[in-house]
Amino acid sequence: MQSRSGFLLIELMIGLLVATFFMLIITHYIIEVKSTQQKALKKIERFSSARNEVEKALIK
Repeated sequence: MQSRSGFLLIELMIGLLVATFFMLIITHYIIEVKSTQQKALKKIERFSSARNEVEKALIK
C-alpha cells in the first residue's frame, strides 16, 4: 500500500510540473500578444499625429 501512495505522489508532481509548464507557455504568449498590441497602438498614434500635423500645415 505504501508504494502505491508514493507512485501517486510522483504522478501528482509530474502532473503539476506539466500544468505549470503549460501555464508558463500560455502566459508568455499572452504577454507577447499584449506587447505587440501596444507597439501597434503606439505606431497608429504616431501616424495619426503625423496626419493631423500634415492636415494643419495644408490648411494654413
